[in-house]
Amino acid sequence: MLSLVKNSTDEHTFAQGALFERHPSMKYWPSSHNFFVAKIEPTQVLLLNQFGGIHNVDIEDYLHSRHTV
Repeated sequence: MLSLVKNSTDEHTFAQGALFERHPSMKYWPSSHNFFVAKIEPTQVLLLNQFGGIHNVDIEDYLHSRHTV
């Protein structure tokens, strides 16, 4: 599910700041691009392994996993 993050909220300020830090050129996109900050709330996670087919990952396991790269 995709939901719009309302302007002037702490969540919007944090998300937009993180996005612009990673992609600074987005600060200068014209308003005609109709850009907005949204939040993804996954309802299902499917993992496709090269061999062995698709595996359904429990959504709570996905949201609470702790991995570092």
